Amino acid sequence: MKKILLVACIFALSLFGCRSMSTMTRNITGSDDALVAQLPEEQLASVEEARFHLNVANEDVTLADLRQRLADYHADIATLELALAKNTQERMDIELDIAQEKALSEAGLREPGESVKTLASYNEEHISNESKRYDIEAKIKKVQLRIEDLTSRIHTQEQRVSSMSYSSPVSAPISSETVSEAASQDSKQTSSPTATSTKKDIQLPDYLKVEDDPETTNGAGEDYSVEEGNLSK
Repeated sequence: MKKILLVACIFALSLFGCRSMSTMTRNITGSDDALVAQLPEEQLASVEEARFHLNVANEDVTLADLRQRLADYHADIATLELALAKNTQERMDIELDIAQEKALSEAGLREPGESVKTLASYNEEHISNESKRYDIEAKIKKVQLRIEDLTSRIHTQEQRVSSMSYSSPVSAPISSETVSEAASQDSKQTSSPTATSTKKDIQLPDYLKVEDDPETTNGAGEDYSVEEGNLSK
């Protein structure tokens, strides 16, 4: 049975190691990132969503780790408080011995020299007990400060996780007004510029203007000849 459990553990560790090594290799080479960058936008959306959920899982692991550490600190406090309670119990026991010895000495039931030695021994135990108590109380205060700091960090991490949200990108719809404006612009651009230019009058310079001659205008189409010598000089 032990061999089977050992083999199972080794197999699980090997799988974990393979997964970690594969992830490390991809992170170093960056081959996956280079290929993902070539994906079209509609397929890249699912990748981004999966990456978001991975980031959320990572933040959850961080939060759980902080909570585990906080639980460990509370366990340390409980252990220290038990040690402090036992220290108090020991001190009360020592003080009882001191009170009894003093009462016996005052009643004359103890030899003076013997009572002095016994009380000196009890006083040493009392001093040692006080030293331990100071040490325990200092450790408790130190752990309490860590608990306060860790509690604040946990609160911040909880807010961070709760504020994480994912929304898939949605392209904005094309309105009918936009379509009509585009169509009107296209019609203006495709209209012929020569058609408008023909409507404008062509202005000739003065030296090219010819006044209308009634004789020539009335005799349009007739053949006129000029004999020599009839030209006015």
